[in-house]
Amino acid sequence: MRRRCAVILLAVAALAALPAILVHPMGGRGKGRELELWHSMSIYQGDSLEKLIDEYNASQDQVTVRPVFQGLYDEMRAKLMAALNTRDVPDVAQVGIEYLDVFIQSDAIPPITQFVPEHDREDILRQFWNTVTREQEIYAYPFNMSVQVLYYNRDAFREVGLDPSRPPKTWEEAVKFARQLTIDVDGNGTIDQWGLMVSLEGVFGFTPSSGRWGESCSTNRAPERRSTARPGSG
Repeated sequence: MRRRCAVILLAVAALAALPAILVHPMGGRGKGRELELWHSMSIYQGDSLEKLIDEYNASQDQVTVRPVFQGLYDEMRAKLMAALNTRDVPDVAQVGIEYLDVFIQSDAIPPITQFVPEHDREDILRQFWNTVTREQEIYAYPFNMSVQVLYYNRDAFREVGLDPSRPPKTWEEAVKFARQLTIDVDGNGTIDQWGLMVSLEGVFGFTPSSGRWGESCSTNRAPERRSTARPGSG
């Protein structure tokens, strides 16, 4: 699965951005009980999505979802913007998280907070809902969300006196442990072992980390220079 975030925007005609679903009151091309879903899931992701849709369609006779692949996220954004200009939008669409605010700020989609049932809010992690919420209003359903996983070296923990059965549980602990694990082995002034490596695969790898550290992704402030415990490989 690509480490990208996408959302599905549901429109009473809909649109989307980060894996999520949004509602739009413009009306779309869905005829009767058919909903047209524009998506960016290719190869095995597309196969999985279509299998889920087939199962859903077979499970009831009220709604038929018709998936339509529209290219990857950049292509999807362009096609959705063009569709908005002609007011010929799909019922449901998926776009990358970085484009969600484009549609919100242009008033292309209204909030869908009142349409999101409580059981959905409880079933999906709060952190995922946060990604599609602006000023306490929900604009999309989280969908196809990537999740970061921490791997750590138990032997390295033992070597610096850390308990290998107790990995860090907070960002503060991760930085504290990383300081101990960052080592200049031969004393020549060059770090040989970095205590922490954070995936920086574009904005999608860095954004979750920066948010937890209290920084905005769009801050213009230069990063503070530190002499120790900077994230790196190890």
